[in-house]
Amino acid sequence: MQTRRTPCSLLVLALIGGCEAAPAGTSAGPADARVVPGDATDAPDAALPTDAAPDAAPPTDAAPPTDAAPPPTCNGTAERCARPYNEVAQACTHNAMSSKAYRFIIPTPNQMHTLTEQLDAGVRCLMLDTYAFEGELYFCHGLCGNWGKLRMADGLAEISAWLAAHPREVVTFILEAYITEAETLSALAAAGLAAPDGGPDPRFPLFSAAGPPGTPWPTLGEMVDTNQRLVVFTDDAATTAPWHLHWPSWGWETPYNDPTFTCAHGRGDPGGNPHPIFILNHYSLGPGGGDERISSMNNTFDSVTEHARRCTGVTPEDNPLGLAPTFLNVDHFHVPTEGGPTEQPDVIDAAFSLDAPADP
Repeated sequence: MQTRRTPCSLLVLALIGGCEAAPAGTSAGPADARVVPGDATDAPDAALPTDAAPDAAPPTDAAPPTDAAPPPTCNGTAERCARPYNEVAQACTHNAMSSKAYRFIIPTPNQMHTLTEQLDAGVRCLMLDTYAFEGELYFCHGLCGNWGKLRMADGLAEISAWLAAHPREVVTFILEAYITEAETLSALAAAGLAAPDGGPDPRFPLFSAAGPPGTPWPTLGEMVDTNQRLVVFTDDAATTAPWHLHWPSWGWETPYNDPTFTCAHGRGDPGGNPHPIFILNHYSLGPGGGDERISSMNNTFDSVTEHARRCTGVTPEDNPLGLAPTFLNVDHFHVPTEGGPTEQPDVIDAAFSLDAPADP
């Protein structure tokens, strides 16, 4: 801001002594006056007499602006934007469709919330079982019936709407498929998640791999920028399309429903390709299926992070590349919430903790 001066020349001061120059560096008005752009006080300074001293130079120690926009994020943090997809820890819900929210009762449900609510809470990987039943496509668990079924059209519509509302988030399906590849694509296309031919198209979020298993994964930032934000894995070994990835060919998992939480590899091959995905199964079932009480003990922050870090070590048979888990696969993801650094579910906190930069 320019310093204001009383328009009195030295000659006038000498003759009348009726004007008092404002001290250098202050305004002629009240001591706390500020000029606000657009305010009535922001009028041009009066013309200075020719013998007035020039304005003082503006201060050089002014603070830099503090309103710079924060860097864009991917799946919750800016740092994840630079990470390859398979090196980002993601909370995954086992039998995501088998939920009390959709009235699944037999086997006892593995989750309690809708697919939308799971994504809202921070889950980024959904394990889903696909079936054909009575002329329609469904998500079911074991068998479709009044004891548990969700129309694929309804479930995929939820996910499509969520992805549209969250353009910087990447989501993964891991399908246990009892329908064909063509049926899966038709359901994805009908929900606005894929082009009709399944090919890469920036209008639709379906991801297509650039090559066979072992091809380096793009970073999350690259996936966001190209709107390839829905990765679809399947257990169907007959798959041929680059959008429909046979997950045991792309990576491996630890044994499922194993209460010992071993690091031994189950299905898939840890050394099968140089850029694998790693599914850490961290759930165990009760007598009737999902058991929230058991999940609340399994899913503590300490339990999940200990299992994940222990299995990250390099072993020739089970993890030759020393890869950290890509997916933390749990039942009843919402319990507990008190063990991690935030009030989020512990498994969500665990995923962020595994991705956090190491202390220097």
